[in-house]
Amino acid sequence: MKIGILTYHFAINYGAVLQCYALQQYLRSKGHYVEVINFVPKNYSRKRFWENNDLRHQIIIGVKKMLLKLRYSLEMRRSFNDFVSHRLFLSEPVGYENFSSVIDKYDAVITGSDQVWGPSRWDDLCYFFDNTPSFQGRKISYAPCCAVNRAKSIKKRADIASLLLDFHSISVRNLETRDFVFDLIGKKVQIVSDPTLLYDFGQLTDGVQPLVKGKYILVYVLGGDINGGNEEAIELIKKHTGVSNVVAVVLTENAPKFFDWATKVFYCASPTDWVVLFKYASFVYTDSFHGVMFSMKNVKPFVTYYKEKDRASRFIDLKQRYGLNNVVTNLNELTNCLANGDDSIHYIDRMCDDIEQSKIFLQKSLS
Repeated sequence: MKIGILTYHFAINYGAVLQCYALQQYLRSKGHYVEVINFVPKNYSRKRFWENNDLRHQIIIGVKKMLLKLRYSLEMRRSFNDFVSHRLFLSEPVGYENFSSVIDKYDAVITGSDQVWGPSRWDDLCYFFDNTPSFQGRKISYAPCCAVNRAKSIKKRADIASLLLDFHSISVRNLETRDFVFDLIGKKVQIVSDPTLLYDFGQLTDGVQPLVKGKYILVYVLGGDINGGNEEAIELIKKHTGVSNVVAVVLTENAPKFFDWATKVFYCASPTDWVVLFKYASFVYTDSFHGVMFSMKNVKPFVTYYKEKDRASRFIDLKQRYGLNNVVTNLNELTNCLANGDDSIHYIDRMCDDIEQSKIFLQKSLS
């Protein structure tokens, strides 16, 4: 079957690029011909995660972050562009003028994963397959996320509902998005695993040596500090694990940050470097959904926290569905989490079952 993947493959974001690569590789392993549809929406903008500080402090930090970006972001963009051009099987460039005609050549098009159904996409409905009147193939969603469920107040509620009803099969990434779909079309759809859990990434990491010698705590943070401070959180983790080496990865293009307390900071790590760093980490501290995914898939002890309201739902969902006690919001909760020990083992069976059910969903949707 000839399959197109419609997602945020172009984003300077580790999770976005790697989930696309994982879905592509998984589908190819099943014998399908797969292309990533090389489309970038006109109104796409990279979100910046700025802390909410007083104005004077914000100005000072803003200048320092701009200098950080000037030094490293070009190299980061190059590393992402290199990964996309060499690792993804891209279609011809697609714009609004030829979107429909390019879509028509596929037997099925899969939209997802990531936040392709988030608020920024509620005016431009391309990820709901708007403006594809002649497409005769299968419209499938695999693990999209809406970020926040505001289905009852969306201006284009009727339009989105109509488009969803035209899908061949629908799956979503979390409870929030399942509620979003239900509120729009009254249908309870399947929650599936993120694509990064479907693929082992051995093609990227086999034979690659660790980038850091010895044991290390890996830090990957996109948003604001945990209540109580990230430096204080790391001190608690160092005391608990006995590991003093702290390695941080910074998404310099979108979320420039300073980690003066880290032993080593990667300011322009490639997507492959990012995967390798998770593979060999001793402990992970993150506020990233895909940071959690790579911690879980590598069975690493980890703690994740959430600060921003529009990013909370995905962590609350993981906490509920997998029974995680290592999803926290402040230092007190972190202290209790560490005292209770690592709970990584108990979620493995549930995660493996979800992965198997997700593979069955794709098989049925494409067979």
